[in-house]
Amino acid sequence: MTFTPRRGDIARSGNSGSPPLPSDAPPHTGDLVIDAAVAHLAEASAAPAARGTVDLDALVAAGEALHASLRGRLDDLGS
Repeated sequence: MTFTPRRGDIARSGNSGSPPLPSDAPPHTGDLVIDAAVAHLAEASAAPAARGTVDLDALVAAGEALHASLRGRLDDLGS
């Protein structure tokens, strides 16, 4: 499944007003697993955007992988 963003979509998306992160520099937490998952999500959103389309399936998969990594780390903190 692909989505082609239109001009102004970001402005209409309810952005919280915080500045966007640079697409070439995902944030680093110092945790190798989390950093790899964040980088994967950044790659999934940046590469297709350069072509003018976004692969929603790849974004969902990368987001779910990041979510699972974050939950795993939180579970580690709870034990």
